[in-house]
Amino acid sequence: MWEVVDMRITLGLAGVLIVLASVLASIGFWSYLNLPITLIIVEVIPFLVLAIGVDNIFILVHEFEHSHNRSINDINLLKHYIHQYNNDNKQKNHSNSSTLNLTQNEQNHYDDQDQLNNFNEPIKQLVEDRIAESMGSVGPSILLTSLSESVAFFCGALTTMPAVRVFALYAAMAIVFNFLLQIFAFVALLTLDGRRYVNVTDLIIQLSIYVCIRYLSYNKSAVQSC
Repeated sequence: MWEVVDMRITLGLAGVLIVLASVLASIGFWSYLNLPITLIIVEVIPFLVLAIGVDNIFILVHEFEHSHNRSINDINLLKHYIHQYNNDNKQKNHSNSSTLNLTQNEQNHYDDQDQLNNFNEPIKQLVEDRIAESMGSVGPSILLTSLSESVAFFCGALTTMPAVRVFALYAAMAIVFNFLLQIFAFVALLTLDGRRYVNVTDLIIQLSIYVCIRYLSYNKSAVQSC
């Protein structure tokens, strides 16, 4: 189960699609400015930008996975959930008479929904803290590498050879668009994937606690009826 949770297939596909989108954006930008396109641009630039873009994606995801606050935050998150669950049970035991008019199934549904709503906030805070820490660690290096590569290609566009000039301009803009999409789009997708990971992981804990509480409540009611 943990291997299934750790798999990030859709996130990897999204990273590759972002690279392809940056190439298409570069082609559209220079085509709008009436810069001619050659066959070598379509054949070479996608693989060139793919190597650069996937490298940045691996660095960002690796730093996100190995953020040093992850284990501490997960433990604090679990403690918060157990504390919140205990508080909800205490409030349910001291509920007023108007709440007793609901059926038992309806009351359980509302209680579970309230617990899930209260649990979403610490999950969001956990993922946002890890994203901020990861971007603060590897963001400057990604910026410098993308900047140096794009500047190098723009310098290559100063040549008088038309084919080399066009190739350098298309490659430089593709790297710029790739950096922008990685910073904005891929980081947003990584945040959503991080929330998915935490939700699936803690759903197992939630179901385990729910089953234990239900089992203990059932045994207690059975003993009292005897």
